[in-house]
Amino acid sequence: MKRIVIKIGSAVLTEQNHIAKERMLKVVDLTVKLMKKYDVVLVTSGAVAAGYAALKLDKSKSIGKKALAAAGQPILMTSYKKKFDIFEIDTAQILLTEDDFDSRKRTKMFQ
Repeated sequence: MKRIVIKIGSAVLTEQNHIAKERMLKVVDLTVKLMKKYDVVLVTSGAVAAGYAALKLDKSKSIGKKALAAAGQPILMTSYKKKFDIFEIDTAQILLTEDDFDSRKRTKMFQ
């Protein structure tokens, strides 16, 4: 089965520093349709924006961005889970770092 990778950036996923829930639902709907024919991987941004909606920290500072991402990641994943639940599809996440791509052994695990 062929694999498709869908990358959703923050600009698509957010609107006025909040998750654009209708847009997210459309992304999930498209993903579900593609899953009937392809192995689909959904790569998403948006954790910082989701965290900003909750915490309102300074996004320009590195520590602020990290705190926003940490707070926003569970918000983002919960939003995705709710959308995929509509289609009775289980979700999971894999958080990758730069080091994961510098190691052949690690990279192979994700193929």
